[in-house]
Amino acid sequence: MQHKPVAKRIAAILLLLLVIFGGVNLFWYGFKYLPYKRMAAQMQRSDDSERPRYIYTDGEYLFHLKMPGYLSFQSGFLYIVEKDKEDAASFIADENGNLTEKNIPHVDMFIWPQMFSQPQCRVTIYEETDSVWVMTNNQGEFIPDETLSDTENDRLSVQFEEHKGEIQEMIKAAVAFWGDGLN
Repeated sequence: MQHKPVAKRIAAILLLLLVIFGGVNLFWYGFKYLPYKRMAAQMQRSDDSERPRYIYTDGEYLFHLKMPGYLSFQSGFLYIVEKDKEDAASFIADENGNLTEKNIPHVDMFIWPQMFSQPQCRVTIYEETDSVWVMTNNQGEFIPDETLSDTENDRLSVQFEEHKGEIQEMIKAAVAFWGDGLN
């Protein structure tokens, strides 16, 4: 007769785990997946992978979206680049066989929408033989990298300022296309 209380406890624990798992799924679906799904609604699916990608161009910019992975709160992103600059960065081998960058100078941007805060934005500034990553907020303002020295951050800030107009235009285009969820 002592087996019934143990069976009831196991059943209660399993039910609790099922409710918790269902709650996590509902939270992820509502706060992570659905916002991406809404942003992808006006885009064309570009592959059949588990985490599909979507693409759209308005003639001036090329917009990419990668859906988040199942139950991942960190994956998924938005990407924007000038339409004629999509393939402007490449790696080529030098005379010694070492890979080096060969770029058409331009700027592109990754955006990671956040559930309860401002989106994170990373700008890549491509110069002819170099590229740098710079973080920005959704207002197009430079965010210093805490892992770098003041001298390095000053150098990045100067490069950022040289392209600030382009960066702010990209942010405006992203907000106009994907909506106010990026504000």
